[in-house]
Amino acid sequence: MKKAMFLVPILLSGLLIFHFIIVTLNVMPMNPISNKYKKEISEYMEPLFIQNWHLFAPDPVSHNESIQVKVGFEGESKSDWIDISTPMIEEMHKNYFSPLNRMARISTGIISELTSEDELVIDYRKKLEESEREKEKIQKLDKQRDEKFQQNEVILYRFGSSYAKYLFPDKRIVNIELRILRQENTPFSKRDNRVENPWYVVKKFKEREIIKNVVPIL
Repeated sequence: MKKAMFLVPILLSGLLIFHFIIVTLNVMPMNPISNKYKKEISEYMEPLFIQNWHLFAPDPVSHNESIQVKVGFEGESKSDWIDISTPMIEEMHKNYFSPLNRMARISTGIISELTSEDELVIDYRKKLEESEREKEKIQKLDKQRDEKFQQNEVILYRFGSSYAKYLFPDKRIVNIELRILRQENTPFSKRDNRVENPWYVVKKFKEREIIKNVVPIL
């Protein structure tokens, strides 16, 4: 028993070191190690641990984003568009030690992955486009981008299906539609402006059958 208790701190320390090594490889500029293990790093980080440095960058986040779902029921009736990310984020802010903290990160992580692309990758692609001999590398980058988008799209539909089941527990849900909206933030220089900036759709996803093997999110 004493030996087991002695090993617990060592095991936890090892897990912590492993976690921060993966996080560091994920957020640091592209290098041979992170490029070689890109798939494994992404599978560990997304969507719960995904991070970016926009908050601390010279150009901080300039907009708000949200996920909306439209639920289709048996009999072809449908709900209105329902915001499924903002309510969870608001609840998270009330209690940062709540399990909702991690659950809310799922939605914010998905939005980030589906609507943005690493600036280093964009710059690298532009340099490749300047050379006629680098078409194969460009195709590889495009393939990696498309595969990553498809993986996150699957997560988005699982999240939307789970939330739809939570919203309508007593109804037979047939399908869901999803979309991502954006609202530009008001600059600090115009902070006294009381007019709320409008929301607009930045990405809309096709209607799909609800995923049956997920449970209600709450």
